[in-house]
Amino acid sequence: MDADWIEILCSDQAYRIEIAKQALLDEGIESVIMNQKDSFYLFGDVNLYVMGEFADKASEIIKNLQF
Repeated sequence: MDADWIEILCSDQAYRIEIAKQALLDEGIESVIMNQKDSFYLFGDVNLYVMGEFADKASEIIKNLQF
């Protein structure tokens, strides 16, 4: 992944990442999900990344989400 992408959320629950991704998209912020969860043993994390220039705004949006 390019160095300009910043991880802004990490969770073992993929639905939280999907909710956050949609909230960011609603605000015009593109994001990328990287799923590192093992599909057989179901452990690991799912990460959400945004471009560095949007990191502060994205963090504020995610902070206000009610999971």
